[in-house]
Amino acid sequence: MNILEFLKEHNVSINLKYFGPDDMSTGMEVKILIENEKIIRDYYNKIINTINTLDDYINYLYIFNIVKFKEIIPLVKDDLRLNFQELINYIEEVFTKYQEKDLVLFISNNYRLILMNEYEGLYIKHEVLDYTLQFIFKYNLKNEELIEFLITNFSYKILDQFDQFKKIINNSLNLYLYDLLLSEESLKANMAYRLERIENVLISLKKRDESKYIEKLSLLLKIVKEKSFDPSIEDVIRTYNEVKEFKNLLERLGEIESYVFGEELKKQDKLLSEYLKTNGQSTSFEISIKPVVETYEDKTKSWHVKSITFTHSRYEKTKSLISNLEYAVRYLEKSQLLDLVSTTVTTDNLFTMSTINNLSIIMMQGKYSIHYMLSDDIRFNDLMVYIFGGINSYFNDQSLFYNSDHFELDINLISIGLKELKISSKENNELKKKYFIYSLENLLCGVIEKTLRNLYFESSKEEKYTNILSISLNFLLKSSEVIEVIGEYNANCIEYYLLNRHGVGQNTRNDFAHYNDNIYDKLTYDKILEVLYLLLMLSNTLFIYKNINNQV
Repeated sequence: MNILEFLKEHNVSINLKYFGPDDMSTGMEVKILIENEKIIRDYYNKIINTINTLDDYINYLYIFNIVKFKEIIPLVKDDLRLNFQELINYIEEVFTKYQEKDLVLFISNNYRLILMNEYEGLYIKHEVLDYTLQFIFKYNLKNEELIEFLITNFSYKILDQFDQFKKIINNSLNLYLYDLLLSEESLKANMAYRLERIENVLISLKKRDESKYIEKLSLLLKIVKEKSFDPSIEDVIRTYNEVKEFKNLLERLGEIESYVFGEELKKQDKLLSEYLKTNGQSTSFEISIKPVVETYEDKTKSWHVKSITFTHSRYEKTKSLISNLEYAVRYLEKSQLLDLVSTTVTTDNLFTMSTINNLSIIMMQGKYSIHYMLSDDIRFNDLMVYIFGGINSYFNDQSLFYNSDHFELDINLISIGLKELKISSKENNELKKKYFIYSLENLLCGVIEKTLRNLYFESSKEEKYTNILSISLNFLLKSSEVIEVIGEYNANCIEYYLLNRHGVGQNTRNDFAHYNDNIYDKLTYDKILEVLYLLLMLSNTLFIYKNINNQV
């Protein structure tokens, strides 16, 4: 049993990453360390400080992480500083007992075991990968089998840190590592969000072998053309920006093929204008999730900062964090002309036509960001952790209604359903695909409703008693207890997407719960992204209320 499993058995919150003195989570971690000093000492006093097994490696990573807290000592409260200083002194003493040669040898011989392990229940796979890469760089491990394994399984990491890998790749006797990094599989997996990094690799390859550069560039353009040329009117909003980005790439590289992409862009520009007119909006716009991606990939950011970036922004006038959906309803510019003209879309005083258009743009951006998280295994796991972490942080251990074990099961069920959906999509099995979409829609809506129900009872338990079976989603979203925590506008937005406000709204929850005839039009991946975004927004809102707005 490693230290993290040992701490978990003692109901101690665990972390394997240090976020620095300016991060809120660091203060929380200091508190956890001080309160559980004896448990930590007891564990390390009983083990031998060598690295021969995976548990040994996790024990080393924990110590490696905690040593960094030394710089926090001057910031700790006066009455706690001495205790924390003594703990860090002990941690440093333990750290010195480990030998670098043991670390290097263990990684060299066991990198597959280290990097392919799921670390079930610990949620540390991403951190273990980052630390292991850090050690590979530091000790300059040039084992080509190791580098080949990293490229094959973690190509995005190689692209992100290509400058550090360039020397190893260029020192290879042939170009097979470039072939691996720029394989069709790797290009398809990374071109959407790592185009600039792929460009860096192409430039490096061109200096080594121009014919191989032309071969790989041609492969990349073939993939783009097959994916994004000649789109339908429904797909053009996705393909337009991709064609534009690759046109700009080709221009930077000085490739004449940019002319072909320019001509395709002109055709898609006309199609995009027609799409926007058909959907009730004539002004063009670009949807980008680049800021979200950059924050997510920033290793200096804590998990909750990354998570919040997906759904919330800081409103400059009030300096407060609000959800992007709330911002769309309250602050985005509205068109009086659009709101006055007749339309087949039912509206009301809050959800006017221009407000609905604003919401659709924000939600589309949100869906793109959720798709980004689902399209990679590590990002997928991070998204599940974000949803669990935000909601779990709101309810304390003494909660009479919230059960963290049950909620962890809920997240695991969502995870399994999404993985099965991905498999059925790859197999082009439309029947299975629709089955998993239907199941997931019901499950996601149910988790949102259960979370709000737990929130309501947590807030009202000392004032009133209500039969839990009589509580409806509509009641919850209008209750003062729920609105006080998540805000009126967030409640209205959840109501708009999941229910029906006197004819206004998507009514997704009711359509699936009552198996209404119109669910067949909603059996889409797009709807899964929509409700997942709502769940993440709710999770982040609860985290902000508990840990930021109220400074608890």
